[in-house]
Amino acid sequence: MIIVGLAGLWLAAPAAAQDFTGPWVEGRLAWDNIGFAGVSRSGLAYAGGLGYDFRLGSKFVIGPQLGIGGSTAKICAGSDCVRTGRDIEALARVGVKVEEALLVYALGGYVNGRLIANVGSFSVGENVDGYRLGLGAEIAYNRHFFGKVDYRYSSYDTNAISGVNRHQVGVSLGYRF
Repeated sequence: MIIVGLAGLWLAAPAAAQDFTGPWVEGRLAWDNIGFAGVSRSGLAYAGGLGYDFRLGSKFVIGPQLGIGGSTAKICAGSDCVRTGRDIEALARVGVKVEEALLVYALGGYVNGRLIANVGSFSVGENVDGYRLGLGAEIAYNRHFFGKVDYRYSSYDTNAISGVNRHQVGVSLGYRF
């Protein structure tokens, strides 16, 4: 009960004026849908990320970010499955401060994923390169803590499977140093 009360006070605390700049880290959970050849399946994506934001004027923010994660998403036909492995991203983010504690942003950049095919007792994995685009919003809870909600689209280029894409809708909790 004490933890629930403290969490409520933390979430209800008014945010001081934010400039959304400096280094940060975050943890992320998302609905993850991967698809190819007209078939798609969903799972849970989990990731960690870090970045650094620079202020451009009084309302704009730009910065690089890196992330790594995984997912439970897989597509199966009988006992044969293609599942997702680790996912690495190197992105740039551009945002505009629309309220004192609210930043709306777009992101984009490079992504490298791992696809693993299990056919009978045979397993093969392939690293696939692509791009990721997204839109989201970040709210500052106080000087250090923030939350995000965003949508991310990824498209992968692979020799083994054509037209691999991914849709994610996620939430993040983070800490700004």
